[in-house]
Amino acid sequence: PNASEARALTGLADADAAGAALVAEGCANVLVTGGDEAGETVINTWHRRDGTPQRFEWPREPVGFHGAGCTLASAIAARLAQGDALEQALVRAQRFVQGALAARLVIGSGRAIPNRWHGARQ
Repeated sequence: PNASEARALTGLADADAAGAALVAEGCANVLVTGGDEAGETVINTWHRRDGTPQRFEWPREPVGFHGAGCTLASAIAARLAQGDALEQALVRAQRFVQGALAARLVIGSGRAIPNRWHGARQ
């Protein structure tokens, strides 16, 4: 979930506490994303049962997006399906999404969308 969703799911104001609460309620792993938070850096936090959260920091793109979270979830699933260990899948998927956001598509006057074809061989 993004930070707002994690807060809504748990009723907790702190996104880190919300991620930890979701793990305590039975989730083996939770990646709370910070794309909807303020700041120049996006911080995604991986919460897991061993209690040690891991932070991933990415530069924030200067525009708003539609579909970044769905792109990340799909990229993680694809990396896992290709046999990556979970930590490697999280890193590689986030790196892919950063590239997709940097190569964003702007169609009309709405929010930008991730360019999921960035880096594809043509």
